[in-house]
Amino acid sequence: MPIVLSTAPLSAADRAERWHEAVSGTFMPMDVNLLEKEPSPGTIVSSQLGALHISRVQAGPQVVMRNKRHISRDDRKSLIVSLQQQGTATKEQDGRESVIRPGEFSISDSSRLFRIKLEGEFAFTSFHFPREDLHVRDEDLQALTATTFTSEEGSAALVATFLARMAREAEGFDDGVGRRVAATALHPA
Repeated sequence: MPIVLSTAPLSAADRAERWHEAVSGTFMPMDVNLLEKEPSPGTIVSSQLGALHISRVQAGPQVVMRNKRHISRDDRKSLIVSLQQQGTATKEQDGRESVIRPGEFSISDSSRLFRIKLEGEFAFTSFHFPREDLHVRDEDLQALTATTFTSEEGSAALVATFLARMAREAEGFDDGVGRRVAATALHPA
């Protein structure tokens, strides 16, 4: 059963604090700066498939940042694959900056600093999982963070299609099937 967090019932004055709590609680501790004088409602709908946490996020413009203070207080190492559905995200990590548009995806690593700017109304689906579950060397991972993967061609198109379908179907999987689908997503070989 999905977990739904929404700031829609709150007054605009109360939305910023509740949204910060919802984002940090769903993903990991980080700063959230809303870019609207009166924050738009935001919604996070999350499902769990084994070790894979899937969240669909819709909200107004904002900047999220993970800094040294957050990292030192949170020793969990996680990866987040984000599939953009609406709006544009500008991501910065490991000395790179990339723009992620609808249909594209990117990877962020919680163990290192990152910054994400989401301009305008946006929606994305994220796939959040423990770093060690991917079995990728740190050097290889650093070459992939804050990189735009387009869903137009090649293996990135297959990955984007698989992730989008998995997110749509997640609520219908029983626990055993959900764990197997998540294991396939993290260990495709």
